[in-house]
Order: sequence, then C-alpha cells, then structure tokens
Amino acid sequence: MEGNILIKNGKEKNLELKFSSIAELLRSHASRFDCRDALISVDVDTKEEYALCYSEIEKLAYQTANFLYKQGVAKGDRVAFAFHNTALICILELSCGLLGAASVPLDVKRDAKERKIFKLQDSQAKMVIARIEDEAIAQEFYEIANAHPLCRQTLVKNDQEFFEKVQQFPEKAQFQGAHSAEQEYILLYTSGTTANPKGVPLSLRACMANAQGIAQWQNMDEKDRFLIVLPLHHINSTTMSLATLVMGGTIILMSRYSASQFWGIAAKEQATLTSVVPTILHDLLARKDEFLAKNLLLSFKRILVGSAPVLPEETLRFMECFSVDVVQGYGQTETALRVTGVPADLPRDFYLELVRTNSIGKELAWCNVAILKEDGSMAGENEEGEICIRGPVLGEGYLNSQEETAAAFRKGWFHSGDLGFWKQVNEEQYFFIKGRIKEIIIKGGVNISPSAVEDALLKNFDELDEVAVIGFEDSRMGEEIAAVATVQKSVSQERAKELETQIVRLGLEGKIEGLSRYESPVKALIVKENLPKTSTGKIQRVKVKEMVKDALAVEKSSHPYCRLILPAEDSMLKEAVSINNERWSIPSSFDEFRQRSKNGYLVGVFDEQGVLQGSISCLQATKKDLMNWKTWNEATANGTLSTSNPAGDILLCAAISVRAGALSQSEQTLAHTADAILEKRFGVGQEGEEQLQKFAADSIEEYAKSNLDNVLRFHRKAKGGFAAGAEVIEIMPESRPEDKDALGYNILMEYPRLEKEIQIRKTPNAHLSTMLIEHAMTIAKENGCTRVLAFSRPAQLRLHIAKAFDETLPLEIREKEAFAKLVHRVQ
Repeated sequence: MEGNILIKNGKEKNLELKFSSIAELLRSHASRFDCRDALISVDVDTKEEYALCYSEIEKLAYQTANFLYKQGVAKGDRVAFAFHNTALICILELSCGLLGAASVPLDVKRDAKERKIFKLQDSQAKMVIARIEDEAIAQEFYEIANAHPLCRQTLVKNDQEFFEKVQQFPEKAQFQGAHSAEQEYILLYTSGTTANPKGVPLSLRACMANAQGIAQWQNMDEKDRFLIVLPLHHINSTTMSLATLVMGGTIILMSRYSASQFWGIAAKEQATLTSVVPTILHDLLARKDEFLAKNLLLSFKRILVGSAPVLPEETLRFMECFSVDVVQGYGQTETALRVTGVPADLPRDFYLELVRTNSIGKELAWCNVAILKEDGSMAGENEEGEICIRGPVLGEGYLNSQEETAAAFRKGWFHSGDLGFWKQVNEEQYFFIKGRIKEIIIKGGVNISPSAVEDALLKNFDELDEVAVIGFEDSRMGEEIAAVATVQKSVSQERAKELETQIVRLGLEGKIEGLSRYESPVKALIVKENLPKTSTGKIQRVKVKEMVKDALAVEKSSHPYCRLILPAEDSMLKEAVSINNERWSIPSSFDEFRQRSKNGYLVGVFDEQGVLQGSISCLQATKKDLMNWKTWNEATANGTLSTSNPAGDILLCAAISVRAGALSQSEQTLAHTADAILEKRFGVGQEGEEQLQKFAADSIEEYAKSNLDNVLRFHRKAKGGFAAGAEVIEIMPESRPEDKDALGYNILMEYPRLEKEIQIRKTPNAHLSTMLIEHAMTIAKENGCTRVLAFSRPAQLRLHIAKAFDETLPLEIREKEAFAKLVHRVQ
C-alpha cells in the first residue's frame, strides 16, 4: 500500500515489529513473564474482580481459537462480539489473531438492533458471541438471527460460562496458524451520527506499529499498569491494550467508566497510565471534592488524553487539582490510533506552554504527519491545511465503500478531515489542530475553530459546565456562531437565562478574553440536559446543530427579542434610523447611528420574524460626566455617543424609539388645535414662544410630578423585576431646543440602583419599549454599572399646557386630578 511509505530524517525507513504475530507475542510473554498478571478485570457494578496471568492468557487464547475453528471460523473470516468491557473481549481478539480471523466488536450501549444487523451484514461476520443479561437481549438476538441467518451465534451469561465452554478444547493450535502481520486483525466502525458508520479494517501490522509507537512515546515497560476505561469497541482502548501487552505490562480493565470509582480503582490497582477523552477530565473535575476527601495514594505517571477536542484551560485545572500530568495525543480509527503526541519528560515550562497552546505534539515513531493544502502541496509554518498521515499505521480504507476510500486515502496519504498547522518549536515540528474541516465555522470566509471558542468561554464564565460551539446558517455571513452549554449544579435557572444574554452581549462588545467580537457567539443556549455525546464522549455536533436550529425556530415564532446592532449591519442601521425619524420630529442620520453602535450601545428589538421594531441608544458615564453635561447634545456628542466612558458606573439611556406608525387623523387635528390655542393665549412668533417658555418654566416642576405625560409615565412603571420604576432627579431646561413638543426640556430619571445581589428579571409579555429598557439594565449590570438613568423628555408638555386653557380638549380620566392642580397653578 502506497500509504505505508515511511520517511524519517530524509530516508525511507522499514517497519521493525517487536512481534510479527499474535502467536509470537503470547509464546514470548508466557515464557518470560509466566504468572505475572496480564489482565485484571474489574466489574464496577458487582465489584467482582479476577486476574489472568500471561500463561493463562496464552492457554485461553488457544482454547478459544480452537473453539472458533470448530465452529467453522477460518483464516480471513470475521467474528463479532457484543460485551461491555470484559477480559473475554481481549481473549477473543487474541484468539482471532491466532486463527487469522478478524474481530468485530459491537457497541452494546448504542448499537440498536438495526445497527447490529447492519454491522453483521456489512462485515459478513461468520459468528457473533454475546452476553445475554436478560430476556430482552435474548429476544433481540433471536430477531438478529432471523435477519442474518448465515451468522452463527454463541450466547453466554458471563465470561466464566464462556471460559468453561472452551475448557474442553486443546491448549495447542488445531489449525494452520496465521503468521503474517498483513492479516486483518480487527474491523472497527467509526462513530456515526446521522447515517450508518463506516467499517475500517486494520491489519495486525497497523495495530502493532501504532502500539509500538505509543509504547515508545510513553517509555512503557513491563512495570506499567494501564487502566482501560474507554469501551473496547473503540480504537483507543484496543490499541492501548495491545501496547500494554506488547511491553509485557498489565491491563486493568474497568467494565465501564465510572466517575465515582475511577480514582479508587486507579489507586487500588496502582495504575501508572490511563487514556481518557476530555469528557472524563471534565467529569472528574466536577467531583474533585470526593477525590480530596478520600486522600488516595496514586501511582499515575501521566494521563493520556485525545480522541476529541481538548480544552487547555480545563486540562490545566485538572493537572493543578489532581497533581497528575495530562499528555495530549492525536489520531483516528483509520490510523490505528495515535500518530502525534506531546513528548513525555519535557522541561516543565516547555511542557506547560504546549498544554496552554493546545499542541497535539510531534509525529510518533511509525508514521509521517504533514499539513497539506487543497492542491496537495505541503503547507508552510503556521499555514493552515488538512492534517494528513502516511506510514504502516494506516488502515486498509473503508469496507465496502470504494468512493469514500478513494476520497480519504489518496496519493499515499490518509486525509484526516481535520484542519491544522505546524510550528517550529525548539527546532522540532509540533502540530496543532483547529478542528474538523466540516465542523470549522466559516464566517464571512474566515475559519473559526469551535474548540478555541469553547475554551475561551470556559475561561471567562466559570459557571459553565460544558460547552459546544457550532456554526448555524446566516444569510449575510454564511455562518454565524452559536454556543450550547450546561451550567454547574449550583447555578439557578434564572441565572442560566442571564448567562445566555451575558455571553452574547459581552462577545459583541469584544469583552470575552481570548475572543474577538468576530469570533464570539451571537447566540447562546443554556440547556438542562447533558450535551449529546457518542459512546467515547465526543460531542455530537450534528445533534447540537439541531438543538440550535430548534431553539432559533422557537425564538422566532414565539416572542420578540433584543440584541446589539453592530456597526457593520448597514441594513439594520438604516432601518433603525427610519424608525427613529418616523417617530420623532428631530431626524437622525445613518452615520450618527453607526457611531452610536461603535461608541456606545445600540440595542434593537425584533419581532418574531426577526424584523427590527425599534432601538435604544445608551452610553456609560461617571457622576462627574453627568454633572458637566447641561444639554442632550453635550451628553451624547450630538447623538454619536462618543462621550461614552467605559469606566463609568452609570448607564445613560439617551434615546429610544419604537415603531408605532404615522399619527392618526384625530391626533393630527389635536396637535393643530393645541397650536392654535397656544397662539391665542401667548401670541405668535418669537414673542409668543418666549411667553410660552416662561409659563412652562413656572409649571414644569408640577407637570413633572404629575402623571400626565405618557413618556414620563412609561419610565415610572416598574421594570426588570423591581418594585418601583424611575424617579425624576433633574429637570434640564433648554437641553434640546429643537424639541418643540417638550419645549426644549429633558427630564433626567433614575431607575432603582443595581445592587450586587440584584438580578434583572424580564417582564412577561412586555411592551417593546419595556424590553429595551430591561435589556439596557442587563447591559449595565454586566458592565459593573450601579445606576441606570434615562434622558427622558416631557413629550406632551406643549399639548397639556394647551389643555390647561381650553377645557373642550379631550382628557383621559387619570389626568383629571393632576390636570386640575396644574390649571389652578397657572391661573
């Protein structure tokens, strides 16, 4: 196979196997190690435990091989088996290796009946051996037998029943043994999420080469005791077990992963190494108090991690908490497991730097790793491309799938589907992965790594438990970024909802450390249930995408929502200006609104279909800033918000406008009538306006105290979960002379203080304007502001003064008492 070419130090290198066959491995170790434990099986549920030494392993492997041979299994056949992690799986794999048959381990936890039938038919398995724990499983295999009658079945209750069954068979081979490393050793199916998985045939040569590479990478020897916690239907546990056997070490096999028993078993069995996925690091960190309380004595040299995106922040916390180094490696089923790894025993500072930068390490002994560009040429340093592998560790393509084999195994290289790059570090080539090419988010033509965003979110938001970042369809950017997360158990549901808003808002403001605005999620979803994962702990991003799609559909169809409008959103800015100018007599410009979104906070409120319905403009200020400003233009720098001061503890809501349609005919008539009444009372022209201003100056305090004005009345209503609304703190004459309806006045109003323990609560079925104010309160809270002020305006002052002089104008019932006081005052 062309992919078996191996170049080291510029020269072609031939594979040198420690053992060329399973028979040679068993014979050598039974002779050399005899009664030393080869395998210790621990059932985490029943607490039963038994050990098999190297002599017993050899005996059982030959007896089982003879049993299989008697059942009609021959060289080139395949044997499937369905068990949770058990010593019997290891024995079956070795016995098939003796015969020259291939093993096909099934996933008993996630393979439904239909998936089992597919794998048996796809692999053309000659036989299946399974553990029958109850009648339901027995019935399932009865139905499987009907669907695939050519596959013989051996069903047992446990390991011991099977071992008793094979005891009658000879301990020496009754068949022509397999002596070629090119024989197919195992057929593993890669995890599938939306369709049937692909079968990957791996030769004994590929598995042995990778096992030796791992053993060399980790400086393994016969004293090592390797704790296997991942399922044996996965390449990780398969190759790590083989590496342990090759070196004459001891496999400690947990029947399944158990977070509550991991450390206890590791300590009791004196495990020196284990291999896990990042999910397990996460689980164990969450139970650190249990570990610390047990005061266990561990023998771990290192913990190996890989098989899914690794989060450096969580890895560093794990190392600090448990005082065990974690070493990352990289590989896939198609490469028989690891092809790169961070070297063991590096200088401490260098090692920690590799962990922080999330390096997947250097290429291992029996493979070549390269970054290839789309045209197949080698990528230069720091240049992104696809991670590709060649060498004797490669599998034989995909079973029954020539098209997919041709796409992935081409021109001598296996194309991993992962995007990565390399750097020269200490004169050596180190590799870095950005993520699956199909999972990479391409936003506006820029590649964004989901794992990098996930790591940054975990660093910045310690209330988060797990995070999955995906891309979702966006009409403008192609893809946008969404984060789906779970939170720590101590986080309330109310706080979880706040976090959704906070993540998005801080991201859009560029305030998530390690992420630019461009890389930050525009949608965050906190879920109660665990994130969907495969049997090996990989997050199923396809299913996460479905969760986001469903959430967006519900959001659009169920209720309006608020979010920041960005400077680059031209169409949205134009619409915001249009709504503003439609509502108020003082027009604003597109450039003014763009400046608002750059300098301060421009928040839009959107309807169920995502159509903009209004906006609020806010800026931060200090108390000193506030004292110096005498007009709206001074405070807002003529509406651009360039006066916004990030150090300020006051959030000032400077302008709000919500779509309401044009004035009705009756409203227009009322306005014209009011103008006529005022001209009759105070005169026309400049002199008349001056007289009106004097009258307003005498009545404004009483007016501000009343509940006459619809805008002031709006701000007085309680919002955000507070018992009270805003109160008037300052009346500002000549603040905005061009505002004729308010006679140039602004009224500064202050909402209740945002004490540290206060949580902003959204008002159910709130008016769009209320939603905008509550969103502004949330922004204030997240930016450390303790005060929220509104630059309000007495929008109906002119109208109500006219009403004071003509009782024929219509009055609302709630105005009567306040209006009577005002009439009394002015007359």
